[in-house]
Amino acid sequence: MLYALALEQLLRDPVEGGRLYYCTADGGFEERVVPLDSESRASARTVLDVVGRALADGFLPAAPVAGACRWCDYRPVCGPHEEARVARKPPERLADLARLRALR
Repeated sequence: MLYALALEQLLRDPVEGGRLYYCTADGGFEERVVPLDSESRASARTVLDVVGRALADGFLPAAPVAGACRWCDYRPVCGPHEEARVARKPPERLADLARLRALR
């Protein structure tokens, strides 16, 4: 979405959407078309607002979902107990992250 929105600004012409190509067996070698419609524009705005706020506040929390640390490449940085530490973080501070995770 961000590339499509940037292209729309550069061309000063409407862009209909974008495509993703999954070039691996895990991705099924599929093409996925993503329309640039009002719903996707609203989702992109939400992402930009949340990330902008996190950067302005200096709060980019590690808050993995259950089981995510098992395969994470950053485990040497966070340590083995990040999933347990999430339970001690104020839920209201993680609300924006929950909003991003709810986007589809």
